[in-house]
Amino acid sequence: MNSLVFKWWVQFVGLIFAAAMMQYFHIWEALQQADKTYISYAIVGILFVGMICCGAISRSIEIAGNEQYYDWILATKIQMAKKLYTYVGYMCKLAATLGLVGTVTGFLMMMPKFTATVMDPAAIGNIQVVQTMILSTMAGMSTAFVTTLVGLVVAAFLEFQLTMIETNSEWFEK
Repeated sequence: MNSLVFKWWVQFVGLIFAAAMMQYFHIWEALQQADKTYISYAIVGILFVGMICCGAISRSIEIAGNEQYYDWILATKIQMAKKLYTYVGYMCKLAATLGLVGTVTGFLMMMPKFTATVMDPAAIGNIQVVQTMILSTMAGMSTAFVTTLVGLVVAAFLEFQLTMIETNSEWFEK
């Protein structure tokens, strides 16, 4: 079976399986601990919405390829597919942008403790204050790195979906 919907379905089931494995191996909890802003969860939500939109696009393309339907149904399906295609393109950009927003937010989370410790000469000699500063700096860095990684992976995955749609439908023009 070489249909576009089947290809999408295999990828969607793989995504659900990956999410279940992440739950089983407690990766979601690690993600929650690493990202104090929860921006990564918003990015993952964008992935699932984008995947569902790609499924709707794939189905519309298959319906449009079937000549049993009336012309107005085909025109409506093609128009809907093109709109959804544009929205998924925006979702790709939004996922990457939210990843970068998480990076900046993570760096901003590092600054207050770091600046307060550096500005106070008495605090630099206190080991516990320095340890607290390092821990808060690491929390900010983990937020920065995790949100960037999640944003870029989601954007790449959605872009792959769009490329698959483009290459498997001759009539589809952006």
